[in-house]
Amino acid sequence: MIGKTCLKTYDCDREDGSRRHYVKARSYDASLFGLPLTIKDTVAFQEQDSVAAACATSALWTVFQATGQFFQHHIPSPIQVTQAATVIPELGRSIPQEGLSLKQMMLAVKSIGLDVYTTATPVEELTKAQIHAFIKCGIPLTLAVEIHTGSLETGAYWTFQGYHAVVVTGFNIDTQSELPDFTTPQGSSILLRSSRIKKIYVHDDGVGPFARMEFDRNKITLQGPQEKWSLSTSWEFPDTTTRMNVTHIIFAHHEKIRITYTVIYEIICLFNHIIVNENWFSPIEWEIFLTTLNHYKQEVLADSDRNADSRETLLTTSMPKYIWRVVAWNRQGKRIFECLFDATDFALGHPFLHIFPFDWNTLQPMILNCYQACNPKDTQAKSDFEELQTQMVWKLIEAISALHRQ
Repeated sequence: MIGKTCLKTYDCDREDGSRRHYVKARSYDASLFGLPLTIKDTVAFQEQDSVAAACATSALWTVFQATGQFFQHHIPSPIQVTQAATVIPELGRSIPQEGLSLKQMMLAVKSIGLDVYTTATPVEELTKAQIHAFIKCGIPLTLAVEIHTGSLETGAYWTFQGYHAVVVTGFNIDTQSELPDFTTPQGSSILLRSSRIKKIYVHDDGVGPFARMEFDRNKITLQGPQEKWSLSTSWEFPDTTTRMNVTHIIFAHHEKIRITYTVIYEIICLFNHIIVNENWFSPIEWEIFLTTLNHYKQEVLADSDRNADSRETLLTTSMPKYIWRVVAWNRQGKRIFECLFDATDFALGHPFLHIFPFDWNTLQPMILNCYQACNPKDTQAKSDFEELQTQMVWKLIEAISALHRQ
C-alpha cells in the first residue's frame, strides 16, 4: 500500500530532440525527521485502496490536486470524492467501492464547483489533439480505458480484462518526426502538431506515477470483429501482452470555459479546407491549445519574434481570462501567424479575438486571397463565399483580409 507520493519529473528536453510537457501543478512540502523537504512543479499520486477509493476515485483525486491550484477550489479527500460520486445511488454499495461509472465521476467533479463534459475517442489523432490542448495549459485529463490482453503477432482476438481510469499528466512530442496527414470532416487533409505526440505520461494506480503509454500505431482486434486503436502500457499479465484503448476523455474545468476544443477545431478544419481547395497557401501545421490570459502575456513579454508595437497592443488589450490559441507553423518549424479565440464565449457567438502575423512575407498570398474573398469583383466570386459569411470561420477570413491594409 503506497500513500500520497510526489515525484520530481524528468527534464523537459531530451537528447533525441523530443520534448516533454508536464502538468506542473504545485509544490508539496514534507518533513523527514524535522528536515523540511519540497517537491516542486509536480502532481501527487495515490494508489487505490479498493475499499473507499477504486481507480476512478484515485484518478479524480489526482485531477483535483492540479485543478485545485489552477481554479482555486477545495481539494477533497478520496473518501469525500467517493461520497460525492455516489450521492445518487446505483446498484451495489458505495462502500466498499468497486468503481465509478462515467456519470458518477462527473457528479464528483460537479460537487467541487467545476464544470465537466466527456467525449468518446474513436479517432487516435483527435485524442492526441485534446490531450495536447489541455496538458499544455496545465489541466490534467482523465482517460476511461479498456484493458485487453493478447498478442500482436498471432492476429487472434484480444481478451477484455476490465475497465480502468488513468490521469494524463504529461506528453512527449517529437517535432522532428514525420507528420501524418489526418482527414477532416470536409474530406481534405489537415496537419496537426499534436499528431507528433509519441508518448503520454499517466498517473495509473495499477503501475505508478508518470507511467509511460505509447502511441505505437498498433491496433487490436476484438470479437465482432472490430478493430480499435490502442496504446502500449506497463501493465503485466502472465505470458501475454497488455494494451489499453481509450473509450472516453473526461474534462474537468472552470465553468467559464464554455468553448470546447471541438468548436475551435471545426473552425480551423473549415479554414484549412478553404485554403487547400482554393490553393490559397501551402500546407500549414496547426497547433491548438488552451491558455490563460496571464500566461499568454508572460509569453508575449518574453517573445523576441514580436515587435514593440504588437507587444504593447497585446499586453494592453482587454481580453478574457481563458483563451484558445491557434498557431500556424510552416514545414520548416517557423511560426507564420497565430489567432486567439475567446474560450469564455458561447458556441453560437463569435469567439474570434485577434490575429498576429509572425512572417509577413510568407503570409502575403493568404492575405491577398482573403482580401479578394471579402471584396469580390464579380457576382460569381461573391456567391462562392456567401455561405461562409454566416459561419464563425468568416471572422478569421475577415481578420486576415484586414492585414492587407497594414
